[in-house]
Parts: sequence; structure tokens; C-alpha cells
Amino acid sequence: AIAVLTQAVDMYPEYSDENNAWEPLAEAYLKKGDKAAAIDVLQRYLSYSELSFPSYVKLSELLEEKGDKAGAAKALEGAMYVRPMDLQGHTKLGTLLLDLKQFAGAAREYETLIALKTPDRAAAYYLLAQSYLGEGKRAEARKAVLNSLDIAPSYEPAQKLLVEILK
Repeated sequence: AIAVLTQAVDMYPEYSDENNAWEPLAEAYLKKGDKAAAIDVLQRYLSYSELSFPSYVKLSELLEEKGDKAGAAKALEGAMYVRPMDLQGHTKLGTLLLDLKQFAGAAREYETLIALKTPDRAAAYYLLAQSYLGEGKRAEARKAVLNSLDIAPSYEPAQKLLVEILK
């Protein structure tokens, strides 16, 4: 299958509509256990088509498994341009950016989650506060953590963060 799909990709690399050969080729490599080849295929595919949400998500997962959190965040950012209302994607991207100490980007993702009315608003405000604190914005961090505690007064991580901010 890999040989036939590779031939199809070589013949029609720009064909990126629904029944393209790129995504099945990446899946074939994954079934074979060749994650590096699958990553390469997905990266090349996404250079032709910027609209495949599942491919961005799969690429992000593979890059994160490989230990490339920056690459995973970049791929997930592409996915957010395709589906800007995806709560799970914004949550994951915020976590990756927070881990990478890209606090401004993480704050943007948590602000987005709050604007989209995520069901776990207390956690979103708490993580927003962490992002603001990382940026050195203590007043904004205090306000965000207080919003978290307004929603969930017994939320222990937010209580600890408030104590840290007030020191």
C-alpha cells in the first residue's frame, strides 16, 4: 500500500481534497511503526493543504510523543486556525505553551477558552493566572486567580497560587 500511495502522492502532490493519498500514506507508515516517515508525510501534506484539522492534530500528537513540544504547539496552532471553536485543542495548546514558557501565547489560549465559555472556567482562569504570572503581570494574575476562586472557592491550586501572588 505504501508504494502505491507514494506513487499517487508523487503524481498529484497538490491534490489535498477529501480522498487524497497523503493521509492514508501517513496512516500506513504508522501501522508499519515508522513514526518519522508519518511525521514527514504529514508535514509535507500540510504544506499543500492548510485545512486538514485531523492531520494537524495527528502531527501534533506525533511530535509531542517524539519530544518536540515546540513543533507540537506549532501544529496545534494550525489546527486552531481551521477550527477556532475547538475547546480541547485550545486547552492542549495552552498547556503546551505554558510548558514551553511561552506565557503570552498560553494566556491567549486561556483567554480564548474563557471567551468560548469552557465548562471548566475555574481551571481556565487559574491557568490564565499562571500565564500572566509567568509574563510578570501580577495584577492581571491576581484578578484571574480571584475569578477562579469566585467560581470554585475550594479550588486548592488557585488558593496556593493566590498566596504566591500576594507574597
